[in-house]
Amino acid sequence: MFKKLTYGSSETIRETTFDFRLYKNLYLPEHKTSIDKAFLEWFIGFFEGDGSFIVSRPKVGSHRLFFTLTQNEIQVLHRLRTKLGFGKVQKHGKYFRFVVTKRGDVDRLIHLFNGNLILKKTNERFKALLAARNELHTEKVYYKGPCQPIQFLKSGWLSGFIDAEGCFYLQRKETSKSFHVKCMMLIDQKDELEVLEQIQNELESAGFIECRKNSTNYRYRVSSILIFEKHVFPYLNKYLLRTIKKRVSLARFKKMVNYRISRKDLPWEGKVLERIKRLFKKLEK
Repeated sequence: MFKKLTYGSSETIRETTFDFRLYKNLYLPEHKTSIDKAFLEWFIGFFEGDGSFIVSRPKVGSHRLFFTLTQNEIQVLHRLRTKLGFGKVQKHGKYFRFVVTKRGDVDRLIHLFNGNLILKKTNERFKALLAARNELHTEKVYYKGPCQPIQFLKSGWLSGFIDAEGCFYLQRKETSKSFHVKCMMLIDQKDELEVLEQIQNELESAGFIECRKNSTNYRYRVSSILIFEKHVFPYLNKYLLRTIKKRVSLARFKKMVNYRISRKDLPWEGKVLERIKRLFKKLEK
């Protein structure tokens, strides 16, 4: 069970400054002529949600570095590989993985991520990988620190993070005489309370953050139709979700929100009620 948290006044939020200049000038693959800034921001958010830094030590005195990102949807990984211009997609049991193992390509991602990661835990894991990388090279790469906060609604990072850690959820209450639906966006994250607080602040402090009992597993929950209309939908129209599952879920979620807006004071009955019930079932999948 999650327990609702309460807070005092929030700090001023600063604008995000992702810096891709070094990556663009020195580490962009030769067959790429430009970068897509919004895509790179999305990719970092997506990776911070679902990606892994791995240091493999098959024997004493040697190790290999690689990056992995596991999904049950192969299409997004192929698009990711095409946009970056390196890495490979592999089948892994019931899932698929985007994997970067070549030393030169590992260095590309190191310079892409360095100074541009937001989550504390991702930065700690990145520092460990960077230390292992520097053991293998005479030319050292120095850790630049985390990307400083953050106006999430002005970058693609949050879109990637929602693709990885968010969901659009409906809660219904049905009786013999009525059918009520509550529309919610949820974002789950372990340990990273400050990031969820910042997201909440940008959404006019709407919704609330819960904590699972005796843990550091947090959930941000927002159900304000006004906030969806004013902030969430315009943001996701500009910074698109890229996984098929989340894009379909968002489209169905928008339909339900529109029903709530257009028919909020009317009884849902007949064909309208049947359409809403079908839509609800699709969003549950």
